[in-house]
Amino acid sequence: MEVVLTDLTEDVLTKIRIHIEYWNAALDELLDETCEPEDIDVDGVAAALRIRFEGAYDT
Repeated sequence: MEVVLTDLTEDVLTKIRIHIEYWNAALDELLDETCEPEDIDVDGVAAALRIRFEGAYDT
């Protein structure tokens, strides 16, 4: 399971700065690591944090 959190506070952004990714709301997707700074500075793109949960059953 994976979720992407947006609308992060400045405090959260400061604490997770090395994990920040960017969400493009118009495309409904995360920008990849090859994006340029001008790709981030547009309407509809916001800082985001991706959280992934992996579970396993062990008998």
